[in-house]
Amino acid sequence: MKTFLLGAILISGILNLIMGIVIVFGSKEKNKSLPFAFYSFATFLVALSYYFIYQTEFTISVRISYSLGALIPTFLLAWIYNYSSKNFKKFNTVLIYFIGGLFVILPFLDGLVISEIHKSATLGFIEERGVIFPFYLGFFIFTYGIVLFKLMQLYLTTAGEKKKEVGVILAVFSLYGGIGILLGLILPY
Repeated sequence: MKTFLLGAILISGILNLIMGIVIVFGSKEKNKSLPFAFYSFATFLVALSYYFIYQTEFTISVRISYSLGALIPTFLLAWIYNYSSKNFKKFNTVLIYFIGGLFVILPFLDGLVISEIHKSATLGFIEERGVIFPFYLGFFIFTYGIVLFKLMQLYLTTAGEKKKEVGVILAVFSLYGGIGILLGLILPY
């Protein structure tokens, strides 16, 4: 079962990487699709880090995984604001990357996101969550909510081909995000 899950995680990561590459090279507006490519690359890196968590003895791989995980909502938020805005301001981009950057660094500061990591012979690494872990988790949930809201708002305010495109993105993102959240809640237990 563990081998199947690791394989599924790696395949998912590779598919995300391929999706990001295809979108960037197939897009007419490269500057709007670049954050999505970064998002796809970050999901690939997280999948790769999960593989290393289960295949190595290094506790730092858990911290790296949490750190890389924070890149996913950061790039997703940057993408949705680029995608849905006609005149996206540089300040908003800097603010998104600054907040995301904080969550990328925090897993390496002992006791904040992760307070302690233990190795279990049967379960792998078990981490004790730090004092700001709820904010780390909230960052993911809040970002997911913003992206859903912005996609629904865009779907309701557009027409024609753009509406169909946004509808497909909304459906796929809802399914992908829902499965990701569900598995994220199930797999740790």
